[in-house]
Amino acid sequence: MTQAVKSPVIINKYGKLLISPEEYEKFNQLEDMYWKMQAKNESKSGFLLEKESKDFLNNILDCVK
Repeated sequence: MTQAVKSPVIINKYGKLLISPEEYEKFNQLEDMYWKMQAKNESKSGFLLEKESKDFLNNILDCVK
């Protein structure tokens, strides 16, 4: 377990990767930064009008029915 504090460890029984809580937090922060940048870049291209939004959502709902 002490090795997991320094570097990721593969748990063979389930094939899962184990990382330290610190690395997990760092990963979450990087992921949050990525999605914030994505949202910022997309907001520059503009937003849908109300009718466009409703049409888009209605099309999705029609596909689900």
